[in-house]
Amino acid sequence: MESIGKDIVEVVEHFDLEDQSYLLFGSSLGATAIVDCARFLKHKPLCLVLVGPNAHFRVPRLGKWVVTPFYPGLYLLIKPMVKWYLRTFRLDIEHDYAQYSKYCQALDTADPFKLKPALLALSTYEIWPYLSYIKCPSLIFGAEKDKLHEPENLHKIVRSLPNCHYIDLHTNQGTHSREVVEHLKIFLQELHHPQ
Repeated sequence: MESIGKDIVEVVEHFDLEDQSYLLFGSSLGATAIVDCARFLKHKPLCLVLVGPNAHFRVPRLGKWVVTPFYPGLYLLIKPMVKWYLRTFRLDIEHDYAQYSKYCQALDTADPFKLKPALLALSTYEIWPYLSYIKCPSLIFGAEKDKLHEPENLHKIVRSLPNCHYIDLHTNQGTHSREVVEHLKIFLQELHHPQ
């Protein structure tokens, strides 16, 4: 996670962005990377916009036992089990089938030789130590029906951040809709013209 976050820091430094002259916007893994990189930013953003940041990446113990010795070239053998696990235990396909489809497509196109080390590294990650580095206003979009992004952890993140606003858009598909843009416009107007 730290290496992804440091990529964000490099971009901010490359463009020589000044304090409060930019915002950072990310979804899921990208939102988590934004939180992680805050400790390295010399020039702080105006605000953060986070769509479903992950507090941690829940990988079942059995999954780690299978993946650790598994040769990535045989990924096709376990991919159906991963999809079954997501469909059965981690996603609410009744309310948001589009999220399941999106993850299936990602699994179908993933490079197993990159996926395995990434999965093992993310399986031990937790966001909690990095929240204290966030000092700017934040807008977090969540989805109460999105079990994968664990709404209870999103609420805990919101309570941990200063000047944080939370908007529930009910489903993962809702958090990737035009409604996000409308709420973001209002949030930015309020930042520039506080009441």
